[in-house]
Amino acid sequence: MSKGSPIITFRVPDDLLAEMDSAINSANWHSKIEPYRRASWIKAAIREKLAHIKRSKKRKKDASANFAIPD
Repeated sequence: MSKGSPIITFRVPDDLLAEMDSAINSANWHSKIEPYRRASWIKAAIREKLAHIKRSKKRKKDASANFAIPD
């Protein structure tokens, strides 16, 4: 029986990792909230990406409703 969240292992290229660490350091420097670690920063990025996808799908559905032909 597993405990907690599943662990996902993946490779990140060195240049992308350096850019991510730079963004984390910048966010931690300018923010007064709890500092990011790599794991929390990746989780936040995934949440933001999923929210963006949901907003995009909602916008398309709302736009198609505007073109309904009245009876």
